[in-house]
Amino acid sequence: MIPPLGLLLDVDGPISSPVERRIAIPSIVEDLVTLARLGVPIAFITGRSDAFVRDSVVEPLLRAGLADGVRMFGVSEKGAV
Repeated sequence: MIPPLGLLLDVDGPISSPVERRIAIPSIVEDLVTLARLGVPIAFITGRSDAFVRDSVVEPLLRAGLADGVRMFGVSEKGAV
């Protein structure tokens, strides 16, 4: 089945607070986990490091129940990684 949409999400601002370095709105975590379970492709785009994406975005998603094997994508460090 082809998903009806895919998401390319800028991390700073829409997903995480650039000041607090955490996901800005807790319900975003639940929404992203739900979309991933439905097979919606999700990519995180940022100039920050891949470690920032792992620690500040992916870890909260895993704690919220993101299933093993769900594929998400990341473009970080201005495309260097």
